[in-house]
Amino acid sequence: MYNMPMKKFKLWSWIVCGFLLLFLGATFVFHQFSLRNESKLLTPIGKQVTVNGHRMNVSVKGEGPKTIVFLSGAGIASPILDFKNLSDSLSKKYKVVVVERAGYGFSEDSDRSRDVMEVLSETRQALAQAHVSGPYVIISHSMASLESLAWQEKYPNEVKALIGLDWALPASYEDLRIIRPCLLWLIGAVRLAYYAISLSPFYKKIQL
Repeated sequence: MYNMPMKKFKLWSWIVCGFLLLFLGATFVFHQFSLRNESKLLTPIGKQVTVNGHRMNVSVKGEGPKTIVFLSGAGIASPILDFKNLSDSLSKKYKVVVVERAGYGFSEDSDRSRDVMEVLSETRQALAQAHVSGPYVIISHSMASLESLAWQEKYPNEVKALIGLDWALPASYEDLRIIRPCLLWLIGAVRLAYYAISLSPFYKKIQL
């Protein structure tokens, strides 16, 4: 009497797990296929340079006595487009540069460390390859404050001034270490829900 319900429970558990694995696999394949198709439609804005084996995108506009470098925070899909209104306005008087770090905008992903000093090194290499020299007025947003502060500390001769846009100071990241696991779980759940909805026929009808 007891074994039969347990067998059914195990059977349904395997069915549900198998369905979830198939669903996640199909979602991953669909996502990769979509990325390849979409990449063919994208035309990079700016100049492509190669840093540490991956392409980075750098936008340079205007001429002037000072060079302004924009560094974006986390979660900015395309820094060049996000800063466009401000950079267009400033480029009338200054040389304005927007560096899209690896994985952002039109820059390729990188499997190298995303340590602050590694990111700073890539930014400096990208500027050098784009033939943009300092000293720079660095306008950094959110978490890019860590990069700009490290820049000022390690290479003071390259930094003329720092301007913060909604800076996240180093002390802010002490609390982030505590809540990081919860944030990662929440982000993963939201992404999974988004992919599930995007695959549904109802969502496709709305898009049409």
